[in-house]
Amino acid sequence: MSEENKDDNLENDGGGFEDSDDSFGLPNVDYKPLEEENEDTADSYNIDYQGDEEEGSREYDREDVEEKKKSYTGLIVTIILVVLLGGGGTAGYFLFWVPLQESNKLYAEKIKVADGHFEGKLWAEAKTAYEEAGKVKPKDIYPKNKIKEIEDILAAEAKKAAEEAARLAAEAAEAAKQPVAPPPGTVEVLDSRTGRYHVVVTSNVDEDLAMDYAKRISLAGTSAKLLKATGKSLYNRVSISDFDTYAEAQTHADGVKAEFANAWVVKY
Repeated sequence: MSEENKDDNLENDGGGFEDSDDSFGLPNVDYKPLEEENEDTADSYNIDYQGDEEEGSREYDREDVEEKKKSYTGLIVTIILVVLLGGGGTAGYFLFWVPLQESNKLYAEKIKVADGHFEGKLWAEAKTAYEEAGKVKPKDIYPKNKIKEIEDILAAEAKKAAEEAARLAAEAAEAAKQPVAPPPGTVEVLDSRTGRYHVVVTSNVDEDLAMDYAKRISLAGTSAKLLKATGKSLYNRVSISDFDTYAEAQTHADGVKAEFANAWVVKY
């Protein structure tokens, strides 16, 4: 048999050399491919290298974050400035111009109300309205001036009212000192002397007749007093007025001569 046929038969009988039970008397040997050792060496190198790289990467990342923060902050500031200055036409209109116009409108309305109260001399209402207007525009002096004017007016009115009250009190006190005239038809009866000077218009021995006359002139509107007879005097007299001095009494007697022709002065 040729060598080639032998080889073919060997392959047909059991496969290749590795599958043969015949080891030719040689011991079995385990082996590893050379590339695995190379891979372990590469992995060790990569770990060390990556450790250093990661440490540097973290430092770089921190710096990068700080830079991004600065950039972000600058971007925000830039946007705000652009909105307010560059693109501030619309933003400024809504942020500043519109509120300013609304404030001016509210202020004008409150001033109009306050001025109306002022013209109507409703001082308390006007003062309150001016105070409200002043809150809208604290720097405006017009409401402050009007409030000062109102306070001056109120102070003057209070002073005037106090003076009037004092005058009325004085008049009331003076009136209290004066004798109160009796109602018409009432005759005051005096039965003892007081030392005053009376203007007498009639006298009568009969007390009842003297009283009748006194009542008649009293109903006609003339104050009358009945001076009853005392001591040695037998006459009951009718007086229409009395004074501290004779001169005052005589002056009054002369003044009533047209109505009471026989009027004279008597000290009683």
